[in-house]
Order: sequence, then structure tokens, then C-alpha cells
Amino acid sequence: MTDGVWISKAFTDSDLGYPFGDEDTLDGDEKVREPWEMGRFMNRQGESVSAELFAKKLYAFRSSEFDPVVTYKDFPDFFRSGYFVVSGTFADVLRQFDLGGGGVYPTKLFQEDRTTEITGDFHCLNFGNKKEAFLPDHSPRASAAPYSRRKMQPPAVIKDGDIAVSRIALEGPDIWIDPILSNSFFMSDRLWQGLVAANVHKPLKAARCKVIG
Repeated sequence: MTDGVWISKAFTDSDLGYPFGDEDTLDGDEKVREPWEMGRFMNRQGESVSAELFAKKLYAFRSSEFDPVVTYKDFPDFFRSGYFVVSGTFADVLRQFDLGGGGVYPTKLFQEDRTTEITGDFHCLNFGNKKEAFLPDHSPRASAAPYSRRKMQPPAVIKDGDIAVSRIALEGPDIWIDPILSNSFFMSDRLWQGLVAANVHKPLKAARCKVIG
């Protein structure tokens, strides 16, 4: 692995949010929804989540009956729908690298009528790994995360060198969550270069980290 690490704030990019949900979340009662919602929460924390907790089908929905009906057609190679969804090409790149406890699981997207399937090859992404490598003392543009005594958050606009990590980040899986730094995920340089080569990297708007030590 090359000595490089990249960070993405795609978790909070409003351009990557799409209103899709699985049937249990949209229609199920609270007891039915609970394990699915917990699975999504755990995924954002870098926990390895069972493949059964990733939706096989996702349906477009409107927050209000007064919102206009949207016919969905084109998607970025990485987007959020409650789950994190990647294109088939993005998934193919991921499979070439060390995903540790993570993985990609096929899913299908449907229009709001729940019968019209949206053409495309889509996969839910399980990050599945944690590394505590973030170095706050070397990341002056990071700030304290609201409502948390321990967590921090990257700057609103992240640039190369804003975030520093220890060399622990160079070991193990190629994609991971750092439990200290919220709303972000990390990638090894070799994974990032693979995504660039396949031209599926642009939605991530990633920045290069400083590796200290």
C-alpha cells in the first residue's frame, strides 16, 4: 500500500441525497423498522453489518403529498438513500481491494409506484471497518462535533492536508470509518487511485490527508 490516505465528506453532501427507502422502513411498524435503522446507524459507525440488513429493493418516495412526482433516471456513482448506494462500476473497483468486514450487496431501485424498476446496476455499501488514526492536534481546521464530548468533525470545505492521521491508517482494510471524526470516511491511496482510474471518484470530493510518523 502506498503511503497515502484520502478522506471524503460524502456523508453530508446534500447533492448526494436521494429519497429512497426500503419497504420495511416506509411501511413497517416501529418494531419492524428498528433493526434496519440500527443497521444503518452501525454502518455509519464503521461496524460490520450483516448483509441481511441491507435492502434488496429501494423505492422512491415523497416527503409530502404536495411535493411534485419525480421520475428518477440518472444517479451519481455514490449516493445516499438512507443506505449508501454505489454503481456497479464503483462496486467492481471496491471488490479488487481489502474490504475487511465490509462489502457491497446488490439492490434494485424502483420509482414511486414500486413496480417500475430503474435501469442500472446498484449496490449497498457496508463500510465495515474502524481505525482510530485521526490526529486532532495536527488537524487545526477540524472542530468539536456538536452534542459530543469526544467526537470531532472536518471543516465545512475540506482541502488537502486539512486532516492528519497516524501511520495506523496505512494498515489493514482500504476503506474505513474513524470513530473520532464524524460525518466522514477514509480510503487508502491505492483504492482512491482505482476509483479515479475507473472515473467513479468525483461524487466523493475527497481530500488527501497528512500521514504523520
